[in-house]
Amino acid sequence: AALRREQGMSEYYLTLSKEERSRLLALLDRIRLGVLFVDRDHRVIFLNRAFHRIWNIPEGEDFTGARVQVLLERGARLRVDEQAFNHHVAEMMKLPESNAPYQFDLRDGRTLTLLSALVQGTEPVTYVGRVWIFEDVTERVRAAKRLQQIADRDPLTNLYNRRRFHEELERWLADAARRGTEVGLLSFDLDGFKPVNDSFGHQAGDEVLVGMARAVGRIVRRNEMFFRIGGDEFAVLVPGSSAEGLLELAHRLVETVSTLTF
Repeated sequence: AALRREQGMSEYYLTLSKEERSRLLALLDRIRLGVLFVDRDHRVIFLNRAFHRIWNIPEGEDFTGARVQVLLERGARLRVDEQAFNHHVAEMMKLPESNAPYQFDLRDGRTLTLLSALVQGTEPVTYVGRVWIFEDVTERVRAAKRLQQIADRDPLTNLYNRRRFHEELERWLADAARRGTEVGLLSFDLDGFKPVNDSFGHQAGDEVLVGMARAVGRIVRRNEMFFRIGGDEFAVLVPGSSAEGLLELAHRLVETVSTLTF
């Protein structure tokens, strides 16, 4: 009777264990995170459907028992900076917990993050393996970039706006004070711009501003910053510039604008 009771309890707990496993697998297969479990020897135990989707691996392909490095190498051709990724993985494997998600780019335009941590066993200070979690954060990153662009850019000309101008001017002046250098500032507006709006409408005025911004943008160097600070008022910040250098830039700017026709 005791043996039958023990056998019944064992079967009961086995059934519970199987049900819990089924619930866990159902959850892992429906979340959008790519989840990978490996054992103490870094061999694959489980990976979910999202992992297959993220790394463009056919769902029928089984990696159970394979070394985790073999699986990671399947995505090497997709990663933009494989050297940086491998360096992060090597550093991460030394730690029980990841401090923050590691973000990296793929060649198809997507952006992923990676988190990984050891899985603790039933006994204190014992580990049964490691979990790897990959998340596709492409839309989140794009939304953040769009918000940043809205905050920093003039919506009409796509030049940096007045808010960004004041931020950069303060930063550049502080940096120049530390280095003992100077910052050049060239500001200008457009003569005769108001009659364009009055005679032809604001849409025509917008076309003039956009065309002028494009033309001047082509003569502004890569280390200089071009701003629309309001209406028909613009500014250029020039690092380490002399008065002669600013004067030369002003001449080129006037010559460029004077040749424009609309």
